[in-house]
Amino acid sequence: STAVKWGGGITGYRGVNNTTPLDTSVTTAVDATYNATSITAPSVTTASNGAMLIGGVGCDCASPVISSAPSGWTQRWQAAGGQIAELADRAQTLAGAAGTATWTLSAARAVAAWQTALKPAS
Repeated sequence: STAVKWGGGITGYRGVNNTTPLDTSVTTAVDATYNATSITAPSVTTASNGAMLIGGVGCDCASPVISSAPSGWTQRWQAAGGQIAELADRAQTLAGAAGTATWTLSAARAVAAWQTALKPAS
């Protein structure tokens, strides 16, 4: 088999419910056309006040591509070097619809994105 480059990262969060860490389901979006310069993960609806929205993007990139986190989100890490993986988060003060999360790429690629929310500890 041929070696394939991929990247990833780990992020630790404090103050998360240890029994039920996710406050909502995970939403995903995929564009496999290799024509995408952005991708939008559908909105999630949080059940708890003080949830932490988390989301990520990954793209099939033969050469490095710069990705930008959604507006208002904080990028925690980005792994690059042939394949892109990135994670970002945003605090959501009140429970309810979080809104979509749009990631932007500097060049057209096949890309996937996701978002969910972490439930705060009681």
